[in-house]
Amino acid sequence: MKSQLSLGEGDMDLPSILAAAPWLEIGAIEFDDHDGDIFDAVGRSFTTLVELLREAPGTTPAGDVHPTTPL
Repeated sequence: MKSQLSLGEGDMDLPSILAAAPWLEIGAIEFDDHDGDIFDAVGRSFTTLVELLREAPGTTPAGDVHPTTPL
């Protein structure tokens, strides 16, 4: 059984991961399986990613940050 969590709710040290990749320009949020409201989980993940990028040394989201949906 897969149990995917929203970004920041697991055990990964995300601030260290982002600090190790200062060239990061795009963050992607992907869920293959989630127990719960998938849209709520994506929203929480997006908010967490933006906050982490703003706090990470050497990384800053460029301009306004908006969620996008591929067509």
